[in-house]
Amino acid sequence: MDKVTRRFFDKTIALQSVDGDIELLKEIADVFNREYRNDLDVLANAIECGNSALVENTSHALRNSVIYFGADSATDAALRLEILGRTGNFNDARHLFTEFAKILTAVSGELAKL
Repeated sequence: MDKVTRRFFDKTIALQSVDGDIELLKEIADVFNREYRNDLDVLANAIECGNSALVENTSHALRNSVIYFGADSATDAALRLEILGRTGNFNDARHLFTEFAKILTAVSGELAKL
C-alpha cells in the first residue's frame, strides 16, 4: 500500500496566483519563509497579552499570505484565530496557535522545495 503524503499547499493554485511564473512564486515563497516566523512571534505575544485587535490583524495578514499558495489548512487555521481575535474569546487560543504554527512550518518546508 502506498503511503499518502499530506500536502500543505497546492502548487497548481500557487502557480495560478502568479500566472504560471515559477520564478515569481519562488520569490514570494522566499519572502514568506523569511517573514512568517516574526509574524508568529507577534501573534504569540498578542495571544499572551490578550490583545484581540493584534490577534485579529496578524492572523488576517497571515491568512492573506498563505491563501495564494492554496494552503487550505493554514488558511482555515488563520481564519479561526482571526475570529478568535474579533470575538475576544481566548479559551482555545493556545491550542489554535500551536496547530497554526505547525501547519505554517509544514507549508514553509514545502515552499522551500520549489
